[in-house]
Amino acid sequence: MNNRLLSVLAYVAAGTLLAQSPAGLSEVLTQVAKYEYGHSREPLSKLSDLVRASLASPAQARAMEEALDRLLDSDATRDGKEAVCRELSVIGSEHSVPVLARLLGQPPIAEMARYALERIGGPAADAALLDALESAGGNTRIGIVNTLGRHRARTAVEKLKAMLGSADVTLAAAAADALASIADAPAQTALNAALDKATAQPRVFLTDALLRCAERLSETNDRPGALAIYTRLYKPGESEMIQVAALRGLGAISGESVLPVLTAALKDGTPTLRAAAIRCLQATQGAAAMNVMVGSMAELPVEGQVQMLAALGDRGDSSIRPVFDEALKSQNLAVRIEALTALQRLGDASSVLPVARRAAETSGDEQNAARQCLYGLHGAGVDRAVVESIPQAEPKVRVELIRAVAERNITQAADTLLTAARDENAAVRREAIRALRDIAGPERVPALIGLLLNVHGNADLTEAQHTLFSALKRSSQLHGPELVAAYRSASDPEKKSALLSVMGQAGIEDTLPVFREILEHNDDEARRSAILALSNWPTAEPATDLLQAAGQPGNPALQILALRGYIKLVSQPSDRAASETAKLLERALRIARQPEEKRAILAALQKAPSEESLRLAREELSDPSVAQEAQIAVTALEQAINKK
Repeated sequence: MNNRLLSVLAYVAAGTLLAQSPAGLSEVLTQVAKYEYGHSREPLSKLSDLVRASLASPAQARAMEEALDRLLDSDATRDGKEAVCRELSVIGSEHSVPVLARLLGQPPIAEMARYALERIGGPAADAALLDALESAGGNTRIGIVNTLGRHRARTAVEKLKAMLGSADVTLAAAAADALASIADAPAQTALNAALDKATAQPRVFLTDALLRCAERLSETNDRPGALAIYTRLYKPGESEMIQVAALRGLGAISGESVLPVLTAALKDGTPTLRAAAIRCLQATQGAAAMNVMVGSMAELPVEGQVQMLAALGDRGDSSIRPVFDEALKSQNLAVRIEALTALQRLGDASSVLPVARRAAETSGDEQNAARQCLYGLHGAGVDRAVVESIPQAEPKVRVELIRAVAERNITQAADTLLTAARDENAAVRREAIRALRDIAGPERVPALIGLLLNVHGNADLTEAQHTLFSALKRSSQLHGPELVAAYRSASDPEKKSALLSVMGQAGIEDTLPVFREILEHNDDEARRSAILALSNWPTAEPATDLLQAAGQPGNPALQILALRGYIKLVSQPSDRAASETAKLLERALRIARQPEEKRAILAALQKAPSEESLRLAREELSDPSVAQEAQIAVTALEQAINKK
């Protein structure tokens, strides 16, 4: 039975007990009256259930409250009375105030009585708390002050005011906090008067209390009262922290009327005050605030300029773009970087070429900022401006624009990039080929094949090879005939090898005849390229071709290369049974001559646990060159088979 159901059943049972058996309630109260900490809490739980059940009926609730009040006036244990005080915090009314008030003078239980009075609330509770305030001591007195503050008891202002000068700093601070919560005119007067006479230590909690008072006044729309406090606290002599808080308060409630104060803080304030003024200006609506922000830029130190640029950028007003254009001319790196960061949000198509030039002509953090700005510009026509700027730009700028095409995934730039991929400048060519890798669609495969056939130099060829393969992966067509035709037409061995590599990675079935032709010829370099390409085939389809190549007489290095390729393909995850994989690996094992190949086969056998694999591994125990690896394979296979 879950806890919620148990709780419901207990509640129902309590209601029944309360309605039908007063004697049962009396028994529970008798047990509570004897309760001491460490004993069973069952009587307390029963009492809680009875109290909550009584709330269903005003008459029962009143009867329950009277019973609890009588228990408090009895000789019950302290722990029992504390439990009753907790229940009165739920069910109690002004009828319980007198008995709880009497407990305020009994330190062992005074705190729980105060807690109950705080929850009950109302004028009677406040009056009782006030009456006990003078005689209470220690934590009870401070607790009463806190409760009066939470109740916002205006009747307590005079007594709280008297406590502001107490030698007990904790009590004085609690009184100040309570007056801040009350926040009426007498409370404000009391706090201001105390601050006028305060020495260093009390000033800390008094200024904090006045700030809280001002916040309370702002919440209740008493703008003049809040303004008076903030104005008082924003002056030399107060701590910088208090001045910043007061300045923020002034900015939040004063609108444009605070602009002279903020302007002065920009000019003469400490760095911390200046930063606070900038934040206030950022939040102040209207052209006047914007004019102050823009007009102050030239007079600010570098740190202030950076902060102001960030604030202007966050306002999102593109009409002030000239401010950022001017900041880009700054001698200070941090200012230029912040201007670039803001331009990412405010720039448009006209920003493309200047920012690309900045990326091309700088380095380090500034170059990174310029690139991120170029990649993140989102104004109208930005993509079009990036593409159209490529042909006319100088090489370094062209490289940055091409990189932006890839980062922004501008797919309509493919033709422009294909042209740039034949550029005289090597950096431009390679960046264009790399960008095509990201944006060229399947329809560009023929053009990319042509590009590969016409590039110059191994670096460009490698990039073109990767780009062609990326486009093939995105294509639903196989393009086998085009690839085969390109291979046959190519005269450069490097380009032929690159095409074979692409065909192998793509795994296009109708290109296999070309590989078989090559493997039958005596051109070792071509055979090597074909073997490497087949070894990267995505399926085991050409495994037999590689095994045949491994068994052909001739170049031992190619035999080993082909055998390793065969092992790699056969070891790939597949749907075939483990025993079938073992048979395929056995074929390799029979022609393997090098320990390294045997080790690879033994490792592959462990991924295909079967009796056939175990048999093959045991056979290799007699070969000293791989006996250790064979034993590892045997142990692993035995464990795997036994788990089946």
